[in-house]
Parts: sequence; C-alpha cells; structure tokens
Amino acid sequence: LFFTFFDQTDYVVYEETQFLCLRMALLINSYREKTGEFPASAELLGPSVVADPFDDVPLRFKSVEGGFIVYSVGFLHFHSRNAWLKTFSESGFRIVSEKKTTPFITTFTLDKNGNSL
Repeated sequence: LFFTFFDQTDYVVYEETQFLCLRMALLINSYREKTGEFPASAELLGPSVVADPFDDVPLRFKSVEGGFIVYSVGFLHFHSRNAWLKTFSESGFRIVSEKKTTPFITTFTLDKNGNSL
C-alpha cells in the first residue's frame, strides 16, 4: 500500500485510485490462484484489467518477495528526499525503513506513535 500526501483537489481521484488498485490486486491474486504464478503482464489478466485514471493504461504492478505491489503513476509524487524527510518530521513520522524501488522511486515505511504504517 502506498501512502501519499495530496491536495484537497486530488481527494476524489485519490479515493477512486485506491479502489481501482484494490480491484487490480484482486485480479492479480485470482490469476495467481488459477495458474500458481503471478502474471508477467497486465495483458494476461484479460478484459477485466483495470486502467489507471491518470494515464488510461493498465495499473502498474511488480512482483516483490512474498507478493506484489500495485500502483498508479498518480501516487508517485516526485519530491526531493529532503522535502520528504521534512514533511515526515513535521507530521510526526519516523522512518522505519527506506528502500530504493527503482533509481527514481524510494519507498518509505513510516512509524507514528509506535504504530507502523
């Protein structure tokens, strides 16, 4: 699950995109249950594949150890690392872990008041 910070104007699209990512995750899991493996591409999911509302192509997904990640390009806000660190700090979050997903994307696991997010 990706957490993102968004302006009020993005709220409706953000909510819709969360729902669409969940639908895509269910499709991927259903495919895995039928075939025993995760799909190599969205085309293997058939006509039910879910489009990203930000660019109208299938939502992206990536296999990771123990499962997969479904994401939308709209969830990926390209801010500098320092901007994210400042935002986390000002919001009371602590970084539990930080992992480079691609050369351009870093995934942060955050903690607030002792509860992992």
